Amino acid sequence: MAEETEKIVQLIEKVTTSELLIRHDTPAKEALDEAAKIKKKFDSSVERVNQFQAYQGTLKIPTAAIQEVADFEKQFNIRNRLWTIRQTFTEQQRRWYGENFRDQKADVICATVKEKQTELLKLKAQIGRDVKDEVHEAAFKEVNEVAKYSKLIEALGEPAMQAKHWSKVWSLVETAPATLMNFPL
Repeated sequence: MAEETEKIVQLIEKVTTSELLIRHDTPAKEALDEAAKIKKKFDSSVERVNQFQAYQGTLKIPTAAIQEVADFEKQFNIRNRLWTIRQTFTEQQRRWYGENFRDQKADVICATVKEKQTELLKLKAQIGRDVKDEVHEAAFKEVNEVAKYSKLIEALGEPAMQAKHWSKVWSLVETAPATLMNFPL
């Protein structure tokens, strides 16, 4: 049992120090793949611990909870969630900025951005206010880059906007799109 506990401690260390998981410039897919590998090793160790504890129960030997399991899960869940947010937000941004804005719902875009901001604030509280975390900082910056335009996105997404309104908007912009009704954000 001590051997499995030590493996879990090593996995906690890996979650908190692996370059792939703590550097903000790691591609999200690589980070999530690394996290999945670590999680698989953790699950295997936990399974062995559970088997050992079941044997102890059969022999009526008292068992104790292993704090390292909870510690790993906390650290892993934070790291995995940060990378998942970065990956999904990047995919959403590609759609928002690459697809026709008129076919998208501005209120959904703004709600998504607000939701991500809130979730990142909660994750920061779990990480620790004074703890520097490159991945969290990068994710928060990416979300805030869109959030600062939320009011504009809402205004442009107003369903009452007609072609004549768009003509006025584009007259104020240096480079109008090829078509006034089909343009990315």
